Amino acid sequence: MSKPLLLLITLITTLTTCYSEAEVNGMFVFGSSILDSGNNNYLPNTTARADYLPYGLDFPLGPTGRFSNARNIIDVLGALLGLPSLIPVFNDPQTRGDKVIHGVNYASGGSGILNSTGSISTLYSLGARKFVLLNINPNGCAPVVTIQTSGLCVEPINAAILLFNARLRLLVDRLRPSMLGSKLIYINAYKIIRDIIDDPTHQEEFATFSLDEIPTFEALRLTCFAEVKQPCCKVSSNGLCERGGSVCQSRNSYLYFDGIHVTDAVNALIARKAYETNSIIEAYPINVKQLARL
Repeated sequence: MSKPLLLLITLITTLTTCYSEAEVNGMFVFGSSILDSGNNNYLPNTTARADYLPYGLDFPLGPTGRFSNARNIIDVLGALLGLPSLIPVFNDPQTRGDKVIHGVNYASGGSGILNSTGSISTLYSLGARKFVLLNINPNGCAPVVTIQTSGLCVEPINAAILLFNARLRLLVDRLRPSMLGSKLIYINAYKIIRDIIDDPTHQEEFATFSLDEIPTFEALRLTCFAEVKQPCCKVSSNGLCERGGSVCQSRNSYLYFDGIHVTDAVNALIARKAYETNSIIEAYPINVKQLARL
């Protein structure tokens, strides 16, 4: 009997998870810098790299190519699904043999949306049956954009993203009839981030947590994203952190780590909500945890 597959797409990002009857076996990831865990480290001609400090400043392994101060969404979601280790990147020559038992991460910073790389139908034909579609962040509010508008979100950009996201959500219902046996869900990362921007949780103290543990929903609710406009690190013209540049001290209180990507705390919040939220606005029609049990 073949194992069912879970697939997650963020931008053009895809995550495929293989299940046994009782537990998660592995995860296969395709996509952009949001989920890149180090594939671009092995690409000599790209400037979209995060293999230097301050990236990975709070990660036990240091700078690994993750566009964050620590974990990305895949790291947190993989832990929530019970995976025993981090997902290795495809471009690493050591990602062979037994190292691929629990999955492979193909995500690459700077990748775009093409039929050849973003085709759900193709992945379905290869055996994917459970799909999690993670929509696009409100990039019109990213610091690399708002630096020109005194911190104000550029709403025409967000309007275009919302149009794309709305059509992506329609795929959940429209693709199912032509993909027999498939299950698709939609995760609204746009709303999760925009809610932080529009109404930050103002607290005198914000919750801290060990990176060895997945923070509980309660702890995340106490996190104070006091800074939602400025990046935590000093950024260069391309929106990425300057190599060895200055970095904020209260990283869990920042929404953005660089000019484009969010902090570990926000990645943890998105992953946790994707996994167990009961809001159909945030996860439609069910969450990842429920999907995993189907």
